[in-house]
Amino acid sequence: MKLIYLTFFAAVLFSITSCGEKKTAYINGQKVYDDFSLTKKKQKEFINQRDQRNSVLDSLKNNIVQIENNLRIKENPPKDELEKYRQLVQLFRSQSEQFEKENNQISIQYKDEILKMLLDYVKEYGKTNGYDYIYGDWDTGAIMYAAEGEDVTEEVIEFINQKYKE
Repeated sequence: MKLIYLTFFAAVLFSITSCGEKKTAYINGQKVYDDFSLTKKKQKEFINQRDQRNSVLDSLKNNIVQIENNLRIKENPPKDELEKYRQLVQLFRSQSEQFEKENNQISIQYKDEILKMLLDYVKEYGKTNGYDYIYGDWDTGAIMYAAEGEDVTEEVIEFINQKYKE
């Protein structure tokens, strides 16, 4: 009889403790971000846009250097050439500042777009696979330790890239 009570008590205790357990996992957030197909696509777009802007600046810079060299060989350069030189230098500076601002804005916009989609997909992955929590380790020390069996980084990368293709 004592064995029956102990078995019953153990079964009740097990069911109480197992009901309170939550299914959790973690991901290496930076790796997921870096390996996300949308991140790679947006990085290529950004590099193309940045390179186009740099091409414009390089062209302006070459014109400035050419005019500067012409001005150096003349004893009394004409005022119109000096003015053209000043205008090109000013244009180069303003274009450079404008392009830097645009690059920063685009970079922020792309990161926001990527993170929003990535978080939506991770949430969907968690719901689809019955997770209560998926923690993200973003190289900030938020997760100091986690067992490797709880790391679903690769599975999440595969899931989000598949969802992105759809």
